[in-house]
Amino acid sequence: MAKSKFTSTLVTLPFGTDPNSDTFKEAAEQLGVTTEDLSKVIQFSTTMNEEALRLKLDPPHVVSACLNMVGDLLNNYVSDEFKADMVTSIFRQLWAHAGLASDHSEGEKKNAGN
Repeated sequence: MAKSKFTSTLVTLPFGTDPNSDTFKEAAEQLGVTTEDLSKVIQFSTTMNEEALRLKLDPPHVVSACLNMVGDLLNNYVSDEFKADMVTSIFRQLWAHAGLASDHSEGEKKNAGN
């Protein structure tokens, strides 16, 4: 697979949202993916959580494994010219997901991954 621009957007769905619901469809549209792909991403995330629990991994070990995977993906699939933007986008998503205060305007938050 060729390296390309790798963009990301933060979307939050309530746990168990029906893939046929308008909320789910709107989230997929916001992310620029199909509802099928969004369902796969959610299932992948669920599988990773279940596996971490099965292995009785401590949270720092799970974070380390996830960061290693993200780093490998960045190096293998993101062009050098886009890596800094992608890392910044990931950082902003983590910041927002953690509920930390931000001095970015709403427009900047909305476009953080674009």
